[in-house]
Amino acid sequence: MANRGSMAGYAGSKGRAARACLSGCGAPVAVARHPARLRDAALAALDLASVYNLQGRNSEVCRIAEETLAIFQTNNMHREAIAALSFLCSEARMEEVGSDLVRRISAFLKASRNNPELRFAVSS
Repeated sequence: MANRGSMAGYAGSKGRAARACLSGCGAPVAVARHPARLRDAALAALDLASVYNLQGRNSEVCRIAEETLAIFQTNNMHREAIAALSFLCSEARMEEVGSDLVRRISAFLKASRNNPELRFAVSS
């Protein structure tokens, strides 16, 4: 799902990238009932943020980061995942987001799914 979105974005089809990333995430009610889907939706959103970042669309990266953070906070998701998304929001507001940061946060969200004790580190 997310890879199709990335590839479409790299090919320059923004609309197709967004649809591919967001398809299959489920309705908001279904997402709220299944935290794993919420995390999957966040990963798809970060994939789209990565595409926007490559296109220099920082305001879109910031919007996605803020919306994803708000959803995680509202649903009391993993504290370290919230910290990682909060850091991404701060960097996006200052227009300091590199593609490596988006990849690191995506990787952290994937890894923390199976390791709730995992801590997010700002530096690598």
